[in-house]
Amino acid sequence: MQIAQEYFNANTKTILKKVVSGANHTLALTNCGKVIGWGDPESLKIGRATKTRQKEEDALKIEKIAAKNAIDIFCGNHHSFYINNKKQVFAWGLNNWGQLGIGSRLNTAIPVRVRELDPYEEDYVVQIEGGEHHSIALTKDGVVYTWGLNDEGQLGLGDTKGAYLKEKRLKEEQERLKKEEEDRLNAEKEAQKQQDIIATGATGAQGENKDEKNHEGPNGVVPEGTSGGEPQQISNNDPENSNVTQEVQNNGNKAKKAVKKVPKKKEAPKPDEMKYVEYFYRP
Repeated sequence: MQIAQEYFNANTKTILKKVVSGANHTLALTNCGKVIGWGDPESLKIGRATKTRQKEEDALKIEKIAAKNAIDIFCGNHHSFYINNKKQVFAWGLNNWGQLGIGSRLNTAIPVRVRELDPYEEDYVVQIEGGEHHSIALTKDGVVYTWGLNDEGQLGLGDTKGAYLKEKRLKEEQERLKKEEEDRLNAEKEAQKQQDIIATGATGAQGENKDEKNHEGPNGVVPEGTSGGEPQQISNNDPENSNVTQEVQNNGNKAKKAVKKVPKKKEAPKPDEMKYVEYFYRP
């Protein structure tokens, strides 16, 4: 029996280039870059959501998937992939263990670009194999990438508990804490510098008041241009003195702000405190 006669007949001139299947679904690639899917609609692996009451009816339909310029297709048990003419990888279907490699664990009926597998320095993905909850990709230059569930070591990372990413994330956390410590020390230096400026300004102001008092003559007569026996107060209303007062006040505010910005020192987490990573991509 001929299938999908509405797509493949003498009038459409559409030819099948490739057919692949997962556990309960099938994909077909045409010569014009279209992808067609049918089978079990659960987990969105045939590229469309179905209504519960029409589940069996929708599963029998052969419909196009939202894929553009596809040149190759691949299947996992419950998820699917295609590569376009730009050598970019797209994935859709079941994603409970990150087997799609899209940076989340949400199922999707619409193909999502796997950016971690984009072409790099003229190397690109040429083949993808999907298991039940994990995926493997091979590039033109022979590089292999794995992602998804790793409970039985199926990713080939040399461990089953995600030690590779634990070590990587621990290193990143230590680098972050080191930078925070450097920022804290720099902030303390800046705060000390501002405090020194305040102290220098205050000492200078006291020296000027003392000089004014020493201007009195032998008989207690105050020379013209001085304020008298009492120490002269620096007033904000005096144009000559307002700059000094304002500078001291401004410097005091700056020092205050600098002290507030000093971050607290944090201790780096121990390796056994790192959370278990449930999905991987491009290790």
